[in-house]
Amino acid sequence: VTCLTLLQKYTPIRQDSALGIVLSGFYAIGICLLTRIQKMEFGNQSGLDSFLFGQASALSINDIWGIGITLAGIGLFVLATHKELLISGFDPSFARSIGIHNMLLQYGLWILLAFCIITSLQVIGVILASALLIIPAATASLLVKRMNAYLFLASLLGGIAGLGGTFLSFMGQGLPTGPLIVLVSTFLF
Repeated sequence: VTCLTLLQKYTPIRQDSALGIVLSGFYAIGICLLTRIQKMEFGNQSGLDSFLFGQASALSINDIWGIGITLAGIGLFVLATHKELLISGFDPSFARSIGIHNMLLQYGLWILLAFCIITSLQVIGVILASALLIIPAATASLLVKRMNAYLFLASLLGGIAGLGGTFLSFMGQGLPTGPLIVLVSTFLF
């Protein structure tokens, strides 16, 4: 509650973004602590953490290909419809008046978002996938005001968080990759 209050008082972040950032950060801390406890003699192995928080170390080459294909599909869609997405997002009435199909774009975005989440489940899990959809975008919105810079910065911050969390997991004596990625993203925020 204190973190939410401070974020709302001292940043222009909306309440929903602040809630997502704080919850994601604390979930990540919790799973790091859970992992440490499970490695102790008295730790209880539940398996729930791999569904909620992913298991990047279990990726196969086919998983990596699937992630790459999903990334390419999303990138191509955004590049092909960039202007239409901007117009539709900022002024739907104007977009309709010049012949842009807002609903078609909206459905396309929702389908790609679903593919993004499904593809990321094994790597980072359910909860952390939502965190990585919110935190880099919220961070970028604090730093830039132009849409192209915003999209680039949010993508860059997500990539830095992914590489940083993976590196820390590699160096961190068995700490889980997914929560560390979110912790790096939360730190960048």
